[in-house]
Amino acid sequence: MPQYIRFLKPPRSAAAGAETKAGKPVLVTALVTIVSDLGDTFYAHPTTLRADLRQQHGPRGASVGLGSSSLCTARIPWAGGGARTAKVEMKFLVPHTRLYDAGGKTQLKYVLEVCLETTTKKNQQQQPRMVDNLLDYQAGFGVGIVPAYSAPFGLAGGSEGFSEAFVERRFMLARDCELRIWEETGESIARHIWDGGVALTAYLAQHESSNSSSTSSSGLTSTASAPPPPLPPLSLLHKKLQQHHPYHNPLAILELGSGCGIVGIALSLILQCRPGKRNSRIVLTDLPSAEEVATRNIEANCIVRGGGERQQQQQEEGELEGQEEGKAETVFRVYDWDDPLPPQNVFDQDINGGENENPHHMHKNNNSIRKPDIILVADCTYNPDSAAALVKTLRRCCLPTGAGGNTHSRDFGLSGDTDTNTETVVVLAHKKRHESETLFFELMAQAGFVVVDQYGFSTKAKSGSLAQPGVRVGGTAGTRSGVARRGRVVQEDSVGEEVEEEEVEVVDLYTFRLGGGDV
Repeated sequence: MPQYIRFLKPPRSAAAGAETKAGKPVLVTALVTIVSDLGDTFYAHPTTLRADLRQQHGPRGASVGLGSSSLCTARIPWAGGGARTAKVEMKFLVPHTRLYDAGGKTQLKYVLEVCLETTTKKNQQQQPRMVDNLLDYQAGFGVGIVPAYSAPFGLAGGSEGFSEAFVERRFMLARDCELRIWEETGESIARHIWDGGVALTAYLAQHESSNSSSTSSSGLTSTASAPPPPLPPLSLLHKKLQQHHPYHNPLAILELGSGCGIVGIALSLILQCRPGKRNSRIVLTDLPSAEEVATRNIEANCIVRGGGERQQQQQEEGELEGQEEGKAETVFRVYDWDDPLPPQNVFDQDINGGENENPHHMHKNNNSIRKPDIILVADCTYNPDSAAALVKTLRRCCLPTGAGGNTHSRDFGLSGDTDTNTETVVVLAHKKRHESETLFFELMAQAGFVVVDQYGFSTKAKSGSLAQPGVRVGGTAGTRSGVARRGRVVQEDSVGEEVEEEEVEVVDLYTFRLGGGDV
């Protein structure tokens, strides 16, 4: 799984000399590291980073792409071994026209991008690769490093010369579909992205953005009558994603322990970017400490999507009554798994954040109760102390209405047509970090949950495919209990004998259902 470039000290600018007619000498500094998702290990091999200072464009704080001109470029050596930090220093002359806008009063803002320096060496396959396109992040990718993009800051001095304590991640999910996720630069791992979320997001991008029975591999509508392609490995999830959902009864997706919101937001974008758009309503939930960064990410990805301002105007004017596709809504709600039920005053409101003033935003039966169609859980099993509360919450959300559980699902903002026969699919991304995590799987079994699919996500070099028939993790044949040795892949050869391969890092992706039956 990847390593992450992080800002230990966010960028700041300062005067580096007396201003002249030619411009202003400026010094930009930052302190970075290359570290694992939890910050417990550092990248051990020497490499070179590249820092580019580019002007911000657009309301989302976007800078121009890596191929465009940079105001200043620096190459930063990473020593490897016991290295824990690398210092960025960029001293250069800024023309006056690059300090302020045309009016001369507002500072122009810049973004510091830190990524891997590209290499043309013969041993390039042994070098780490930049993780910025999740369509490529699969078996054979090898070691990946995620670039970092700072929050915008100015170069003319004053308080605007300090970047906020946030770092942005940018991932391509499909052609013309980019995911932008902000993290905090501090040490709170709850407000960082983790490997399980990245793995599940990459899986969805690779399998769902192009998975449509009505489209060809080129993304164009196919006129030929051909059988639908086989379902990807997590078949139960994809069956659910392919179901038809009309405009006023969208696919209802709940994410528990969403953190920054990478999985839920990515899925919302994918459902809009893929051929054959799906109406979806996604509710991210976590503790209050995650609300600021999750809300920032929802806004950064322009959700509501599928038409932008024009679609919002059409919704307000009632023009989309009966529309079949194109609506995606995503919100954040505070929810603690130890709460007996979501408090109604927190969740009982329109998905768009209002008081349900617009009748076209919700189904006409606003008091209807529905279960989530899909529950997303990524990187939430590391703490055994919270396992019981998480399993109890999952069971409560999956039980039929009136069966002692899901009596307040509408409080998550998932109102819609009531369908007590709809089965909820639980999707779990799990990277095993210690033995105590097996408690979660034991409690899931006791609660009546059954594993339907399991998929080992790895970027091991020279792998033939992301998941192979017969591959299981940890040599626990038939148990699917999540008790894998971390990163140890065991598979059967042609005669059924176990062949143990090299150690790799694996994220296990699961689908669960409560009890038996078909979707």
